[in-house]
Amino acid sequence: MRELKELGPLCQLEVTATLLAIYMRLLRFDQASVPSGDIFYVEASQEYVDARMLVPPSNSNGDPLFITNESDLNNNNTYADHKVRAMWKEAADHEPPPGGYGALLLDATTAAVRAGGRTVGIYDKAKLVMRLHPNAIVVVVSGAEIAWRAAQPRNDRPLDANSLGQRPNMFRGKLKIFTEILEDIDIYYPNRPVFVFGYSQLVRGISYRSRRRVPSHFVLLYKDGMPLCRLVQAAGRAMGEQASALRANGFDAVKLLTQTQDFDAIRAYPEFLNAIKERMRGGMALKEALQTRFSGEFNCFNGKTVGQKKLHLTDLVQQTLKFDMAQPGVLIGATAEDRAMGTDGKGLTRAVLEVLIDGFAHLVYGEYEAVTAKEILGILEEGAFDEYLEQGQHGKDLGLPDIRSALKSMGRSNAHRPAVVLKTSGPKFYLNSEGVDRLPGRGTDHRPHHQPTQLTESQIVDLMRKLTDGANHGSALLKLSGIPSHGAGWQDKAYKHLAKLVHPNKWQRHGGQLVSLATKAFQAVQNAKHQSSGQASTFVPDETDAEAVAAQREAAAAAAADDDPEEPVYMGGLSTVATNSSATAVSSSADPVYRSLGAAPGLPTLPTPTPGVTGASFSSTRTLHLQRAQRVFQDSHAYEAALRASQEVLTSIAHLGVPPDNDSTDD
Repeated sequence: MRELKELGPLCQLEVTATLLAIYMRLLRFDQASVPSGDIFYVEASQEYVDARMLVPPSNSNGDPLFITNESDLNNNNTYADHKVRAMWKEAADHEPPPGGYGALLLDATTAAVRAGGRTVGIYDKAKLVMRLHPNAIVVVVSGAEIAWRAAQPRNDRPLDANSLGQRPNMFRGKLKIFTEILEDIDIYYPNRPVFVFGYSQLVRGISYRSRRRVPSHFVLLYKDGMPLCRLVQAAGRAMGEQASALRANGFDAVKLLTQTQDFDAIRAYPEFLNAIKERMRGGMALKEALQTRFSGEFNCFNGKTVGQKKLHLTDLVQQTLKFDMAQPGVLIGATAEDRAMGTDGKGLTRAVLEVLIDGFAHLVYGEYEAVTAKEILGILEEGAFDEYLEQGQHGKDLGLPDIRSALKSMGRSNAHRPAVVLKTSGPKFYLNSEGVDRLPGRGTDHRPHHQPTQLTESQIVDLMRKLTDGANHGSALLKLSGIPSHGAGWQDKAYKHLAKLVHPNKWQRHGGQLVSLATKAFQAVQNAKHQSSGQASTFVPDETDAEAVAAQREAAAAAAADDDPEEPVYMGGLSTVATNSSATAVSSSADPVYRSLGAAPGLPTLPTPTPGVTGASFSSTRTLHLQRAQRVFQDSHAYEAALRASQEVLTSIAHLGVPPDNDSTDD
């Protein structure tokens, strides 16, 4: 095609996988004022197997299956995990109807050919298929040659069992014509399944079919950065004017196993071009048709390069093409991706998400709280989150590449939501609450428990009423937190979560009625913790929340006073000691919810850093916050107590009739 900058005002084009790249180049060179009449589209017939006839394989429950992450296929599993091998088996076990031909499976997952060593190439994959399915015919297609082999040849064709890549079934140069080679295979092995392994050759415009046998299965994995046009071209090897042949062989669709985002892009691309065509038929010029916002069903090209990288069209595409957010369920791949991380999902991304929500003692919702992939792996290796992995998977068998790959996919937005995981330099990772909340089962009513401040007031009030209605006790009440009741220590996590939500001090400004409800709810939570564990709680709601710290210690003081009314109470660092009953009388004039922090008996001695030791042994941030809060409250109560004592002395002097001392008296 001529250079676009030399084109006149009219441009006559055919529909092609590269059409969007051509459109964007026209826009770059200010040649996008093209009317619809100057673009010719080829209309497909009813016999055309198009992108809508590409469907994902499914499991026994009917759920669609995808390659979750790039690292799922690697040298260790010969680029064939359990999903790929299930596809192989389905194709190998297919029995065509009378007069039909066997399955034709295309596999494009590794770019290596005869790699050697630990690197797996297409020859290695072909040999693996022959071991697993000896009845299969394997074909390798590289830039240099096409070769095929039958592990179990016909009696009259023993040479078909020669080593793969040796004559007579090895073709180079002008003899390297796939259609003719497949026609020969069809003559001698019509009912046998044929497995074709290639990579770059599957992107080119080569026809992978014969007159009677057409692609029925396709395993496609291209690395990130593969241009959208090449991805669509590769998927096009399974499409063409071949619907009758497909049905004659016993298939009503083509099974495509690929990544979720690639599947959606492949399926949406032709309809996206049709949407542009319809806009132009309605009177829009090409430029206006591109710049007008598109519906969410096409919001699946995020991160895809348009055209060759050397064209540098990425920024122009992002500035030009705008999409709405798709409704859940609109796109098959995005829906499956979200379901895998939802509350009913299974797999590595679900397990990683649960670790980020519930695996760390601190929040993971900000850059300063972010964690590393190694820290996530360390928690998964302990096994407490194995229930979220797929059957047969165990955290102890995972490696850092698995975690990084999962985090990479979770860090991509899709048609339904923004990214679930965000990344800092380092890199470290933390949760994006907006992305998490859009996952199935994780909406505003089921927000991750580390984000209590984002619940609405009415939601928390409803929770407090459930806590105080008397229907739940002990562990049953703690389960109202929504914290998964698995593993040791879940009661502590549930108690901490509930205590943060309903602590009375957080409701002081909402009126006496809500303060009273919060007080009862907080007491119910404390009682539940005591019933479930048999130990009194010493939880501090939030070390950075001075009011919450004070209120928790006041509650401890009140509980101690109820247990032993004669126990002395420490009064803010002064030498004065009073019984709990007298302390109660003194504080009764104030708004009574809890006593002051200074009234807490036996304030704990907090650890202090030892001079001359390494940084690892210094006090934690939590300890420093507690020390600071303790000193502030002790000093404030000491000051208040001193003022009261001074006032009492002045009152006593006044009663004795002694005039106050004045600086103006004579010597």
